Formats: sequence, C-alpha cells, structure tokens
Amino acid sequence: MARPGKVPFWVKFSFGFGQVGEWAFMVVVGSFALLYYNQGLRLENNLVAWAMGLAIFFDAVSDPAVGALSDRWKSKWGRRHPFLFVAPVPLALCLYLLFSPPESLTAIREGAELPPQIPLFLWMAVWHILARFFLTLYVVPHLALGAELSSDYNERASVFSFNAMFGHGFQSIFVFAAYRIFAGKSTRAYDGETVFKYLDAANYPPVILLACGFVILGIWICAIGTRKEIPHLAQPSKDVSRFSPVAVVKEMYEACQTRNYRMLLMALFFLMITIGMVIYVGPLINTFFFEMGGTQLQWFGLAAMVGYVTGALAVPFWIKRFGKRRVCIGNMAAYFILLPAPVLDRLTGLNLITPANGTPQLLWFLLVHTALMAHCGSGFNVAVMSMLADVIDEHALKTGHVQTGILYSARTFFAKASQSAASWMGGLALMYLVRMPIGAVPGQVGQDVLMRLGWTWVFGSAGILIGIFFYFQYRLSKEDHARIRAELESRQGASPAHDVE
Repeated sequence: MARPGKVPFWVKFSFGFGQVGEWAFMVVVGSFALLYYNQGLRLENNLVAWAMGLAIFFDAVSDPAVGALSDRWKSKWGRRHPFLFVAPVPLALCLYLLFSPPESLTAIREGAELPPQIPLFLWMAVWHILARFFLTLYVVPHLALGAELSSDYNERASVFSFNAMFGHGFQSIFVFAAYRIFAGKSTRAYDGETVFKYLDAANYPPVILLACGFVILGIWICAIGTRKEIPHLAQPSKDVSRFSPVAVVKEMYEACQTRNYRMLLMALFFLMITIGMVIYVGPLINTFFFEMGGTQLQWFGLAAMVGYVTGALAVPFWIKRFGKRRVCIGNMAAYFILLPAPVLDRLTGLNLITPANGTPQLLWFLLVHTALMAHCGSGFNVAVMSMLADVIDEHALKTGHVQTGILYSARTFFAKASQSAASWMGGLALMYLVRMPIGAVPGQVGQDVLMRLGWTWVFGSAGILIGIFFYFQYRLSKEDHARIRAELESRQGASPAHDVE
C-alpha cells in the first residue's frame, strides 16, 4: 500500500528528476519544431500544423491505452517501472530523427521555389508521432506513480511540487543552454540572409544531441531512484478486466462518471487550447513581434526558473492555508491577466507598460513578465496534479479499483486532443489569417502581419477564462478527502492489499 505519511526525500528527488527527460523533449519540440521546419527548412505553415496536430492527436489516443495497460501490468518491477526503463532510448532516437531529415527531402529541385513539401511533411509527422508515443510510455506511468507514492493529502502536494520544480526548473535551464548555443547570427544557405541562429536548420545538431542525452538520463534516474518503493505501490486488482480497446473505452467512461473528475477534464480541455496556442505561436511572438534573438532569449529560461521554483515551493504552504481549489483558481486567474498584457498593450497603441523593441528596458520587462507567469503556472500545475490524485481516491472508493493510470491518461487524452485542435487552428491562422511568410527576417515583417499575429495571441488566451469556470465547479475539500481515505483504509482491512491503495 502507499505510504500514509512522509515520502523519503531521495524518492521525491528521483521522481521529480524524471521531468528532466520529459522537458528536454518538450523544449526542443515546443520551442523549435515550428521554427526548424517552417523557417529553417521551408515547410509551409499549414503542413507544419498538420504534422504537429496529427502527432498530438495520436499521442492523445495512445494515452488511455498506455494507462490501462500499466494499470494491469504484473511483474516483479510492479506496474509502472517497466515502462520507465523501456521508454527513454527509443524516445531519444525518434527525437534525433525528427530533427535530422535527409538532404534529399530538404534540397530545392530545379525550377522549384520550395523543397518537396509532402515528403518533408511525412518525415516530420511520422517521427513526431513515434516520438510522442514513446514519451507517453513514460509520462502516464510516471504520473500514476506520483499519485501512488503517498496517500496523504498534503504529502501528495509535496511530491508533485518536486515534480514541478525539476520539470520547470530544468525547462528553464535547457532553454538557457539552447539559446546560448543559438546566440548570435548566421548566414542561411538557401537565401543568403543573416538571421538568428535558430532560424537556420544547420545550427540544430548540438541542441538535439544534448536533448537526447537528457531524455535518457532523466527518465532512468527516476526509474532507478524510485524502484525501492515498488513494494509500497498498489498492484492490479484480481477482478480487473483483461486489456482491450473496449475495456479502455469503458474505463474512461466510468472515470467520467465521477463529477469532480469530469470538472477537471473540462477545465483542462479549454485551458490546453490556450497552451497549444502558446506553444505554437509563442516562438513567433518572441522572434518577430518583439524581435528577440538567442542572445536575449537565453535569459528567459533563467527568469522562468525563478518563477517555477518559487511557485512550486510556495504552493504547499498556500494549499495548507487556502485549499487546493482556491490556489488553483487564483494562480490561473493571474496567468490569464498576465499572458496577453504586453502584446495587448502594443496592439491598442497605449504602450503604458511595454518598452519599445531593441531597448534594454524591453528585455528586463519581458524577463519579469516571464518569471511572474512561470510562478503562477507552476503553482497552478502542482495544485491541479494534487487535486487529481485526490479524485483518484474518490474514484477508488466508488469502484473498488485503483486505476491511477487510466484516470491520468484520460486526463492527458482530453488535454492533448484540445492541444491538437489548437495546433491545427494555429497553423491555419498563420497560413490564412496572419499570412506569416516563410523564411521571414526579424525587423522586415510587415506591420499588418505583426498586428494579425498579435491579435491571434490575445484571443487565444480566452480558453483560460473558460477553464476557470469549470475549476469553480470542483467540490473535493481536505475534509472530504480525509473521509474518503478513512473509508478506503477501513475497506482495505477487510480486503486483499491489491484491491485498493
């Protein structure tokens, strides 16, 4: 059974360190895939969007299957750890191939203006889909493991605060390292333009190899450092159905019958529409709207780290004082206000808070803005992941089974489905609404294009507001959870240990 009290420090440390592997992947794909393929290799915006959207969609579909499979897995290594050991090497290989298309796919044929679009699109889509599948083999069991390390209301917040600190902290460090490598400018071979290094595909190999190394290191340290907890973790119920697509769909449906879980899913669905927009459009906002290069953007990672770490450290204290729902909603509301503020200030012509491009003041302003957003995002993430762990107990009491994997994976299914839609919408917006040019040069993009890009960013933040509405509908307090845990432990005394946590 899960520990009722404190989880050892080194177990929480190792669990959190696994985020290093996930975020090494997320940074290079989220921050650079669009720029690499669209600006570096000249793949059209709509095809980049389709490739990213398809990858996220198939990733979403695989989440519940992996969750259900890990819930049923029986081995001497438990339910979660076999996936943690297997996933990282193929994930790293697929990530490397995603950013290493053969020259035959990128060279311009005689008489053509662009390289062959469909073959390059297929290369991006296939390796992105495979990479995200192997990422799912790690992420879903990893999240389920975090919920099973402790049954204590506050200790769960502490476990996931380690997860947030390592994830967001490493994300910031890796962003700094990547942009440090990309600092300065280079001459792009296909048009002879002098551009920021991250707009030239020739500069990517060192960053991708570094990311692949961290993928393997981070996930394996997590697996090795938490393996001693295997005897304390829940095992599959004897009467659980065999793994099948029908069983997965049935379990997802049953999970959605728990009202609090349903509210978390709905909130996340709309929130991820905005997050998808941030991931897809954000690099263009920084590069073309604010005209920031690698020399400036490298500091954004460190500013974000300050915000992420302080948010993760503070949230257990605020949860004890105000409860998880209030902390979640408060951080989310602040994020909603902060996200569009600098761009909206420019678009309206007020220029009350946002300094002009090219000034030292703009860099400092955006660094503070980044740190504040990261603080709110980190606090929100810890609160929500801890809330979800409590809902899993509520579901276990209702059904008699600990199905942590399926509940976490159903959550990520909804999140990635909406993010996939956001990627498609973002690509179509860039292609037909913003009309973002291929091979653009910062400082030489038309003002009309920049205005349309900025308004796309502002209106994309609306998903946060809808998410807040659904988080207000969440109704599981600390007292409710204590009652649920007492009933689960009472039931456990009369049942085999594997039936419930």
